Amino acid sequence: MSFSKIFKKPIYSRLYKHIYTNNILVKEKYVFRINSSTKAASYILINEILIDMNNRLLVGGILCDLEKAFDHADHGIAVDKLEFSRISVEFLTLIQSYLRSR
Repeated sequence: MSFSKIFKKPIYSRLYKHIYTNNILVKEKYVFRINSSTKAASYILINEILIDMNNRLLVGGILCDLEKAFDHADHGIAVDKLEFSRISVEFLTLIQSYLRSR
């Protein structure tokens, strides 16, 4: 097992605690939440669509495959968002170092 794999667990735990404690994610974000899943998000989406269809409203959708989205994510934007969320300078520096050259 590589060092980076071992390194990810404590970083994830600390970051998750910060996000959860400071209520940073909106309730509609199903990723990164305990006891949340794509099944729950799908259920809510389908339910909203059916309600609108029953009310004879026009329903449309745009679907995107984001499977490899993180491979192309701008790490600078991610770091800016972490800084905005009042994460400690030391932890932010650690994240920046981890993301460098990835």
